[in-house]
Amino acid sequence: MDCGFQFSPVDIPKRVASFHDHDAEQSASRRRSSQRLLNLTFARDCEYFNLLQEERQRAEKRRLAATGVAAQDQEGAATSGEHVTMHGLDRG
Repeated sequence: MDCGFQFSPVDIPKRVASFHDHDAEQSASRRRSSQRLLNLTFARDCEYFNLLQEERQRAEKRRLAATGVAAQDQEGAATSGEHVTMHGLDRG
């Protein structure tokens, strides 16, 4: 059966190898893109968590100030916050 393509037996493995190389390049590119997106998402989540922690600390300070707790107790509460970094949880 003639399908209109003329390949020698030597051309077929070269074409198959070329196709696999291109597919491998695309897969690697997709993996790199996925990893970049994951890193950006994680960084954003860390930043969001830190902002929430800071807001909680400010709310706690306001609550303590409203109830008349001494200033030295407020300082202790302010320095006991947790912050998330790209390397894990940082307990300040």
